[in-house]
Amino acid sequence: RYVRTNAFQNERKKGKKVYTGMESTRSAALDDAGGNVGNDLIMPFYRHHLLPGLNKMRKNTSNTRAVYFGRKLLTLWAGGLPYKLDSLALSTEGRSQLGGSIKKEESGMSSKAAIDAKANRILFFGIDEEPGKSQLNLYEFNSKFQAIQDNDGLVQVTILGLGLMYDFAVTDNYAVFVQPALKVNGMQYMISKEPGKSISLENESSMIHIVARPGNRNAGKATTFQIPYDGNPESNIEFINSYEEDDGTIVFDAIRYISTNSGVAGSNQW
Repeated sequence: RYVRTNAFQNERKKGKKVYTGMESTRSAALDDAGGNVGNDLIMPFYRHHLLPGLNKMRKNTSNTRAVYFGRKLLTLWAGGLPYKLDSLALSTEGRSQLGGSIKKEESGMSSKAAIDAKANRILFFGIDEEPGKSQLNLYEFNSKFQAIQDNDGLVQVTILGLGLMYDFAVTDNYAVFVQPALKVNGMQYMISKEPGKSISLENESSMIHIVARPGNRNAGKATTFQIPYDGNPESNIEFINSYEEDDGTIVFDAIRYISTNSGVAGSNQW
């Protein structure tokens, strides 16, 4: 079954390709000896336009991940609103602002959801991206897929720089994010917002953000620190597991991408 997104139906109706999508930077070559193309970059966001979610030339394919929770089925894509599907017929019901939790229609959600099986809750995040600073929105819903009562199920945190993050981890009280260091070409960002022209990955330490969940008594409080740099930027980290020890220490397991051009053999821990 295809997710019948607005873009999908519009192209079906016109019988031709209308939108540029993730493939728009696919043939972009790098000035390195290996001659890599855009698809081989270690930055997943290289293949995404940075234009707002309602931009008519940006195609929300809503096909990165499907999530079933609280008898609701959603499909996700980084940068656009999720789509709600009938969990039995798999028919597409349309874009969802999660019961009004996503205040602005142009806001985008991440393509990742985290289920807290212990508390029977689900969490999402979205980022309102800007070159100088970005706003991180963390949403939390109960077992009926309703925003939890604490803080209306939402905390918002301002982070410095362009916050391009596509995964996160969740513990009993916190959400964990890793933000790679990026250099933003302000002029290109304003004019085209084409990732290949607007941003580049810096060979610097990435930042880790630990954000108190909406149900935490310190909801929205964020602690940020640098990850020790070993020559490999944390631009494509994937979280596997996370938890809190009895003394409050946060532990998580993640898969790191080791660039073949970095000269780093790879390490198991920071």
